[in-house]
Amino acid sequence: MNLTRFNFAGRRPTAIVLGAGATRGASFVKPESIVKPPLDGDFFKILRVSTAARHDHRIRQLLGFVTDEFGSHDIRMESFYSQANLHDRFVSQIPTSKAGRRKSYSKRLEVFRSALPALLGESLSGHYCDYHDLLAKTIDANDTIISFNYDCLIDESLSRRAGKKWDARKGYGFAIENGYSRWHDRSGAGRPPVAGIQLLKPHGSLNWQRVLGKWNLRELPYESRPDADLHIVPPLWQKDFAEDPYQGVWAAARRVLTSVSSLLFVGYSLPDTDVYSQAMLRIDVGELDFLGIANPDPIARRRIQDALRSSIGPETHIVELDSMAQVAALLH
Repeated sequence: MNLTRFNFAGRRPTAIVLGAGATRGASFVKPESIVKPPLDGDFFKILRVSTAARHDHRIRQLLGFVTDEFGSHDIRMESFYSQANLHDRFVSQIPTSKAGRRKSYSKRLEVFRSALPALLGESLSGHYCDYHDLLAKTIDANDTIISFNYDCLIDESLSRRAGKKWDARKGYGFAIENGYSRWHDRSGAGRPPVAGIQLLKPHGSLNWQRVLGKWNLRELPYESRPDADLHIVPPLWQKDFAEDPYQGVWAAARRVLTSVSSLLFVGYSLPDTDVYSQAMLRIDVGELDFLGIANPDPIARRRIQDALRSSIGPETHIVELDSMAQVAALLH
């Protein structure tokens, strides 16, 4: 990645870490937008005003359940899912003579999982982000994007702007058997690079699909699907990455972080509950020459620097920005 516009000379392999704030900061999201791409902290508030809630009585029941159980829609998405999941495990592991409300918890979690692609689809489908497009166009073939987002906004940009630098068959960190042609453009003159851009999504992605043990890419990532075909790591406090392909994706992310000296975080807040991500940053990142953090929250920017304390030295070039738009302005 060319970091000259960040007032840092040189072109070097860079890991770009994207969080939900990068999607929320997309060029098409305006202050007056009603249904914005949700963040962890306002998922249920946005779901409440969505078209999906108006048309699906199950989602309205879910919203009523959230209010009854937690008092308001201010509860964070991860807190809701973790508590509801733990309540469900509790009543199943320590049963009584009465059924209690176990059925309610499990049903609401199922509805939540179905609402997730619907809400992301309503806020993202049909839109392209100029900022993500510019990132996809300007990064180099030896750069890596680590996205903690379920959505496919950066996937779309890579498919349209990265050219032969991006190969969806192998860029996700595991082999894709079918459906990849919709997610990349390999046309045009010239030979593709030996090693292309990697897009590693440690929490899964809405365009992943598994059929007979093989991984494919969905043409329509936000369409409704059976619960078993939703390939994401649920937003739990204690996440499980033991299953394929998550373990391989995390291993690939760790290898990248041990090899680069340049990191750029965009819209990622490194929440306190995401202990695996914190461990990866503390353990795997070596001495940094360049650290860029784009986030409107100064506390979140400080949290990332604290996690990387052992990697930051007197010579580390640190750039703090407020938004994805500011990153794009520098890349332009």
